[in-house]
Amino acid sequence: MDHTSFCRSLEIPPNFKFKINKEEVAALVKIPIEYIATENLFYKIPFPKDHNFSMLCFDYNDPELNQNFKIWGASAHMFQEFLNKMYEIEVISPEYKRPTLKECLDSL
Repeated sequence: MDHTSFCRSLEIPPNFKFKINKEEVAALVKIPIEYIATENLFYKIPFPKDHNFSMLCFDYNDPELNQNFKIWGASAHMFQEFLNKMYEIEVISPEYKRPTLKECLDSL
């Protein structure tokens, strides 16, 4: 299956009801693949603020909701992995390493 066919198969039915965990997700946002494939979109932010880890992040201004969102952490990492695996697009330097849950917990 080529990438276009695969992505078409990912389309979400219009009447699909999402169930989100409000403790983990601030809002449900539809972001076009073309947007996340933008060069220099992703950047790193310190996490937690007083430790040596960094998390991926990017900003998105949703035209439908007329609201700005900061997509970071696991969400940004999943977008980055999707682009890399499906389209062989590197959005961040290859030496970036996402900290493991254990590393994050050990640092607190």
